[in-house]
Amino acid sequence: MPISQEAQNLSGAYVSVVGGYLDSNVSGQVIANLVSGSCILHTVVIGQAVSAGVFCVWDSMSGAVGMIESQVYAGTAIGMPQTLTYDITMQSGIVIITSGNWNLTVTYR
Repeated sequence: MPISQEAQNLSGAYVSVVGGYLDSNVSGQVIANLVSGSCILHTVVIGQAVSAGVFCVWDSMSGAVGMIESQVYAGTAIGMPQTLTYDITMQSGIVIITSGNWNLTVTYR
């Protein structure tokens, strides 16, 4: 595999492939279906501070069941970027649900 190439995720957005991991950017307030089916969630990188907001990582294709992680920030400053490393198997897929003005990069394979 070349060091870097592009692929499409479920929403049709192009993502880059670096070091064997795909990465997708999630920004704003969204429900992002990134992967369908079994995969490995590597990291979530928080690239922009939010004054208040929540993002949730789901092992799901609907965001209805299977929450893995929920991060809540309410007026607290955090250093940027911040990397949360998971390296876990997701059985159903990856869904990211956000409220607030997040800028996240999710890496997976």
